[in-house]
Amino acid sequence: MRILVGKSFGIGNAVMSVPMIRALGTLGTVDVICGIGPDDAGALDVFLVAQRQGLISEVHLVNAMARTYDVAVMAIPFDGRWRNGVHFRAERVIDGRPRPGSSQELGFSSWERHEVEYQMENARALGFTDVTPPMSFLPMFLQENRDRDLVYLGLGFKRDDANFWAAKHWGNDRYVEFIRRCRELRPTVRFRATGNAADLAQTIIPISREVGDMGSPVAHIGTAFAEVARCGSYFGNDTGMMHVAASLDRPTFGLMAYENVATKNRPWCSRWVTHEFFRDQADPRQVAERFVDFVWGVQ
Repeated sequence: MRILVGKSFGIGNAVMSVPMIRALGTLGTVDVICGIGPDDAGALDVFLVAQRQGLISEVHLVNAMARTYDVAVMAIPFDGRWRNGVHFRAERVIDGRPRPGSSQELGFSSWERHEVEYQMENARALGFTDVTPPMSFLPMFLQENRDRDLVYLGLGFKRDDANFWAAKHWGNDRYVEFIRRCRELRPTVRFRATGNAADLAQTIIPISREVGDMGSPVAHIGTAFAEVARCGSYFGNDTGMMHVAASLDRPTFGLMAYENVATKNRPWCSRWVTHEFFRDQADPRQVAERFVDFVWGVQ
C-alpha cells in the first residue's frame, strides 16, 4: 500500500505525527506532502530528518502528482489546501483532523485527547492494531548523548499579525528570575537556547545580559535539534522544541498558556510536567523549585 500523509504547520505538529507515520510504515510505503509557508519550514526539516532515518520514503513540497496513492491521510491540520486530483491523486482520502468530542465545542475546548492519539486514529482506521509507536525521529547517537546539567530553554516567540501567539511567551524577566533560582538550588546547572535573528534580539540577548552566556545562537533548525539532544532536560514555552525534546525522551517541563492546549499538546514522553495558565499563576521562583526537583530530585 502506498500512503501519502498531508502535513503542515510547524515543528511540533510534525514531530507529533511521527508515531502515526511509524504505524503507517508497517502497512505500506509512506510519503509526506508538506506546505511551503513560513510555519512549514520547521516541519519540513523534521520530515527530511525522518526520511534520512528511513521512516519516510519521499518528501514532497505542495504536490505529489507523480504517482497515484492507495490512501492519502490529510493529517492535522488540514484545511482543504491540498485537493485530490489537483495536488495529489489517491484512491481514498482520509480527513485526519481531530473531531470535537461530546461537547461539540470548537477551538481549544474541542481538544479532549492528545494530538498523537487523534493522529493514530488514522493508522488504526487503515488496520494498524499494535501499540502506539515512539515519537523518536533523530539519529540514535543524538538520543544517547546528553549532559545532565545542561537545560534547553525553549524561548521561541512566535510572531503573527494578530499577536495571538504572544500569549505563549513567559516573558524575559520571568526567565531571568527562573534561571537565577535554579542556579541557587543547583550551582552546576547551565542553560542553552537557540533561535533565529529575531529570537536572538527579542529573547536570547536580553536574558543573557542578565544571567550570563547561554551559548552561541544557532539559526539552522537541524543544528538546533542537535543542541536539544545535547541537553539533559527541557524547560520553556516553545512547544516546537518541546516536542523535539520529548521525542528524545528528555525530562520535559512545558509551559502551557491554556488547559486544553496542555491536553492536546503536552510532551509525549515518559517524564513530563505542564504548568497550565502560567502567565497569571506561575511564580518563577516556585516554578524553578518544581523544575529542579522534577529533573534532579529523582535519581
